[in-house]
Amino acid sequence: MAPISILLVDKGGSVKETSIKTFDEGELYKKAGFKTTEGFKCYAEWNIEDLNDKTYSISVYGKITGKANQENKYEFPPPIDTTLFFGNCIIINKRLDKVVSISEEEWESVYDYLFGGFDELGEDDSEDEEEEDEDDGLPRTKDGYVKDDFAHKFYF
Repeated sequence: MAPISILLVDKGGSVKETSIKTFDEGELYKKAGFKTTEGFKCYAEWNIEDLNDKTYSISVYGKITGKANQENKYEFPPPIDTTLFFGNCIIINKRLDKVVSISEEEWESVYDYLFGGFDELGEDDSEDEEEEDEDDGLPRTKDGYVKDDFAHKFYF
């Protein structure tokens, strides 16, 4: 059987692909770097139909108890967006109740979908620039302010 790609979310917030030979839910804590199963469990599941012509059933495993400075910095999608995880987390994908591989790129698409999509920075900049340019060509004071009687309207 071919290895299965799962995702390790390290406590610094990085997502990395790692592989397992066989899936054993009871052994996932080891892949996350924990010594015991205590508190390590599935905290969220998302079922997504037809994203890029694929179906996903994503599960996130982790711990919500731990020592100070071991907090996981990754921002997970709702409903676990306010859950504080400790140490590393594991993301798996299932199809027909069987664990299948998930790549970092697939997770990025799923992540964007779960957050409702993200606007690209810089996408709307052209509108803002046009608004700022409205005062071009107007007479200005020596300090660069537009001469428009604005200040005079507030004197009594």
